[in-house]
Amino acid sequence: MTLASQDTWVIGFSGCHQWMGSFQQEGAELRFSQMAGTMMACMPPLMDLERKVLKVIGATTGYRIDGEQLTVLADGQALARFESVYLR
Repeated sequence: MTLASQDTWVIGFSGCHQWMGSFQQEGAELRFSQMAGTMMACMPPLMDLERKVLKVIGATTGYRIDGEQLTVLADGQALARFESVYLR
């Protein structure tokens, strides 16, 4: 997942497909909207991962950053943790 703060757009990969949309961030609040993505059939394990990732993105209402990890939250509860990587 890549968040472009100057343009408030987000792009990501959820195991099977690319997705994109916009986000709103204010203080510790974070919400994603206008999500779209490619929709092709994938192997069942990847489709399961895809559903889980997209469900987390849709339910996100906040975030926390701990070092190199982004934790996305819903009502203060951790939904998922993402680790940063440096693109070359």
